[in-house]
Amino acid sequence: MIDDGSNTLSIIAIILSGVSLLVTSVTVLVYYKQWQVMSFSIKKEEMRLVVGLLYTSINDPLYFATGSPGIMINAEKDPTIKAYYSFWRNIQSNQYLTSSELQNKITIYTEQTRGKLKPTAVTEEYTSAKDGLDSAIRSRFEELSNELKEEKLKSTIYWYRVKKLLGRI
Repeated sequence: MIDDGSNTLSIIAIILSGVSLLVTSVTVLVYYKQWQVMSFSIKKEEMRLVVGLLYTSINDPLYFATGSPGIMINAEKDPTIKAYYSFWRNIQSNQYLTSSELQNKITIYTEQTRGKLKPTAVTEEYTSAKDGLDSAIRSRFEELSNELKEEKLKSTIYWYRVKKLLGRI
C-alpha cells in the first residue's frame, strides 16, 4: 500500500477538529461559569443593597410612614430626617438591581409619600401602595434567598469536582 500523505492529512485534520471542538467546549464552559459567578454576585448585591434593607425595615415607622419625617433641608440638623432620606436615596439608586415588579412597587409607594410630611392621614392609595410593596418585598426576599442558597450549593459542588479532577482531594 502506497501512502501518498492523504491518509496522514485526513488523520491530522480529524485530530485538529477534535482538538478544536475540545477547546471550544472548554471555552463555553468557562464563559458559562463566569456568567454564573456574575449572576450570583448581582443577586448578592440586590439582596444587600435593596431587598435585604427593605425586608428588615418594612415595619420601621421611620422609613415606612404616610410621609417623610421632615424636609430635606433640615437633614443636617436632624439625624432622623437624614436617615430617612439616605435610606430612600440608596433604595432608589439601586432599585435597578431588582425585579421589575419590585421596582414598580417601590415607585408606586414613593409616589404616595413624596412631598408629604408626616403625620398625614392614611389614605386608601397609601395603604394599597404599602401592602403591594410589602408583598413584593417578602416575595422577592424569599425568591432571592432560595436562589442564593441553590447557587451556593451548586458552586460548592462544582469546586469540589474541580478539585477532585485536579487531584487535590
